[in-house]
Amino acid sequence: MNYKVEKVKKSFSVQAENFENGNMNFSKQEYLDYIIEKIGAKKTDRVLEIAAGTCVCGRSIAPSVASVVCLDATPAMLAVGKKAAEKNKITNISFIEGLAEQLPFADESFDIVMTRLTFHHFKEMLKPFEEMNRVLKKVEN
Repeated sequence: MNYKVEKVKKSFSVQAENFENGNMNFSKQEYLDYIIEKIGAKKTDRVLEIAAGTCVCGRSIAPSVASVVCLDATPAMLAVGKKAAEKNKITNISFIEGLAEQLPFADESFDIVMTRLTFHHFKEMLKPFEEMNRVLKKVEN
């Protein structure tokens, strides 16, 4: 893993426990509800949230879909998300440590791929987009 990733992991490990603090604007329920509504997920959808942090989006969409995978580089962030999912009895969600630039999934594995407030963390922005596109199922016209 490169230096930048290690620096991000260290920073977010410190922030993990308080990351969903009610004072954080990006964790407000109204914003999450808006995102989930606009996605328009189906009960049969498989969802991937990359650079998921505490998986707040993944946990929000989980009741509407078949399954959710939350991927993040920081184990401490995933642990907070997993604890919250267990507390809220969300059982169709899994948590995987990994990088957005190297998604460990087969081509066209997911119906929905999402990320939120993350691209400023990536050294090269194009690679995560390419990976997201690769694992996203193609829609037939």
